[in-house]
Amino acid sequence: MYSKERLYYLEQFLAYTEELVTALEEERYEELDALLEKRQQVIVAVDALDAAASPQVVQASKPLYLSLLTKIEQQDRQFRELAEKKKQETAYELQKIRASKRLNRSYRNSPYSNEGYYIDQTIGSTKV
Repeated sequence: MYSKERLYYLEQFLAYTEELVTALEEERYEELDALLEKRQQVIVAVDALDAAASPQVVQASKPLYLSLLTKIEQQDRQFRELAEKKKQETAYELQKIRASKRLNRSYRNSPYSNEGYYIDQTIGSTKV
């Protein structure tokens, strides 16, 4: 019973992690929170299952899940790397936007108006 339930939860965890990677690759950011929450629920369920089982049962069943845990670890690593990459890309884009806003602000709020200066200069030269 313990082995089947744990296997079910671990397969769910792997599926949610794969969905996270796909959603991040396809830039479907609105789905990320829900998928992360589902993954967290699976973690809580596995922890509860492990707490209810005897240490001997948990230890004896570890070899059964080794390949699945390796897949989970690989997918999780891929998700973390992709999330970090997207975070850096977003930070770069925000930096570009801030620089653009700063540049626009500096031109817009210039203390001297080039047009006014030009007009004053031409008017001043005709008065002599």
